[in-house]
Amino acid sequence: MASPLKFGVELELFLGHKQGKSPYKSWTDLADTLSRRLTRAGVPNHVKKRGVKETYKDWSLMREMTIGEDTMNALYGIELVSPVFDARQSQWVVDIQSIYRVLDKHFTTYESPKCSTHVHVSTSPDALTKEEAANLAAAVLYYEPAIDTLMPAHRVATNSYWCRSNRVSHMFAGIESVQGIQTIDGYVQFCKAEHRAGRPIPVSPSPSGSLVGLDTALKIVRACHEGGEFGMDQAMNWFSASSAYGQTKGMTPDFVKGKVYKWNFDSLYRSKDAPSKDGTLEFRLPPGSLCAEDAGMWVSLAVTFVAGVLASVHLNDFPSPAGSGASVYELKVLLEHGRTVLGWQDLGLLQDQLDQLEQLQL
Repeated sequence: MASPLKFGVELELFLGHKQGKSPYKSWTDLADTLSRRLTRAGVPNHVKKRGVKETYKDWSLMREMTIGEDTMNALYGIELVSPVFDARQSQWVVDIQSIYRVLDKHFTTYESPKCSTHVHVSTSPDALTKEEAANLAAAVLYYEPAIDTLMPAHRVATNSYWCRSNRVSHMFAGIESVQGIQTIDGYVQFCKAEHRAGRPIPVSPSPSGSLVGLDTALKIVRACHEGGEFGMDQAMNWFSASSAYGQTKGMTPDFVKGKVYKWNFDSLYRSKDAPSKDGTLEFRLPPGSLCAEDAGMWVSLAVTFVAGVLASVHLNDFPSPAGSGASVYELKVLLEHGRTVLGWQDLGLLQDQLDQLEQLQL
């Protein structure tokens, strides 16, 4: 890991007034009130204005359209986007605790399956190498089942749209549709030729409905990396031009659409040659955070995972056959290593959750 990790967190919330208090008349009314209370609590922030570019130097309050609003009950969807934090420092913990103290005292936070917590991790000002990006991609695939055990069922459901498994990336799923190709390298070469010609990889008329095998996905990642034609954004976040979304947008070749996968590699790339110095790997799987402990757990999971992978994992480290992927114990070892690299004292609530889940797997 060439430089210290940095990260930002996005907290999607469904908020309303405290019982016994006057309801908010509009989203702007709620946002302005929250902004004032956060400022008084020592959390620098602003309400985002349309057309103004974000600098990520303080917290930004913005309307979250995917949550929506319930005007009859004066409930509104809002997203709190953090400044860029240095993972070696504890200011993020202070901020998150202050934010939720304000929310607990002055607002009612409602649970909603439309809410989520996203964490962006970067190595800025240095860029990831192509090999590091491939190592992260392989780790995302291998550790997926263990990470899933930490999540509520609706976030890992097969019909989840905004946080689907990276193993349904069309780069992996397309292999079931291509006939007459005997090797993984041959399949990736076929994808290369089709993509250069502006043609999509075929979609099977009778899809199996199951995820492509983990071994196959890992081998495709390795072949994409070694062949040099496809970045990990394409390997992990490819979308079919034949999909309903692709047809609506008039796409001809397959394309990257990272914001619907558990891990979004699209944000790592500003050009298709290599990851950029200001790129981020976005972890999109966690649900909305109803308390500071939840938000802290999801930040800890994403940041220590990336730190652990970059410090200790290589593309060829994963066992073959990889079976069903990592156990909770393997995930815990990786996160502990990441914690050590970052200089953190512990994993907080995440440690307790991992210990409990590990006991269930024994």
